[in-house]
Amino acid sequence: MICRPSIIGCSYTEPFVGWVDSLSAAAALTFSAGLGILNYVYGSPSAYGDLIPVDYVCNSIIAGTAIKANKDALTIMTQGTSH
Repeated sequence: MICRPSIIGCSYTEPFVGWVDSLSAAAALTFSAGLGILNYVYGSPSAYGDLIPVDYVCNSIIAGTAIKANKDALTIMTQGTSH
C-alpha cells in the first residue's frame, strides 16, 4: 500500500488537539502568521489549501495496512480534505 496524503497539518484529536512536532510544510506558515511575522500570502482566491490532520493520516495507514495485509495487489491511497 502506498499512502499519498495532501499537506499534513496539526492533529484534530489525537494525541491532543493542535499537536504538531515540527515546523515543516504548513506548520511554518501557520506559526509565522500566529506570531504576526507574516501578514499576508499571495495566492488565488479560488485555490484550496488542502490540509489533512496528522491523526487522520496515521489512522488511515493503520486501517489500510490491516485491510490489505496478505493481499497481492498494490493499492495507492490518496488522502485529502477538499475536492
